[in-house]
Amino acid sequence: MGSVDEAMARLMIQEPSWIRYKARRYMAAAGLTSGVLNLDVWQSRLAKRLFRDLGQDTPNKVELIELFRRHSNSSTGDGSWSLGLEEDQFAALLSELLAVQACMFHL
Repeated sequence: MGSVDEAMARLMIQEPSWIRYKARRYMAAAGLTSGVLNLDVWQSRLAKRLFRDLGQDTPNKVELIELFRRHSNSSTGDGSWSLGLEEDQFAALLSELLAVQACMFHL
């Protein structure tokens, strides 16, 4: 999908339509046709590509699961969480990572 440096991340977070576009591109590149990202694809393919594009090491399995869980729908009320991220949820996850990337060198 291409390298996303700090400057590019800052530009992208100002335009939600670009984040949604990039989210769709990542999901399509991972072979998703259903519009739902499952945990296995997130861990095995998509996260590796995304973090590589951000120039970062891929987090460990527990951290990847936590990031996925934070953005999944847990509206069931019983504390359980969805087994998939819809496009908007993945776009929110991507937005979070881009925000971190945008200020990464200013910490």
